[in-house]
Amino acid sequence: MVRICFDTNVIVAGLLENHEMHSVCRPWIERAKGKEFQALVLML
Repeated sequence: MVRICFDTNVIVAGLLENHEMHSVCRPWIERAKGKEFQALVLML
């Protein structure tokens, strides 16, 4: 299975509807929830 690593910026943008990158990030979060790939979160 493919693994994709998200940093926290993608998570925040995907969750906040008023974020300027929400429309780009949200579909990736939805795809991860649908188990299309294994999502990892990078926290530094």
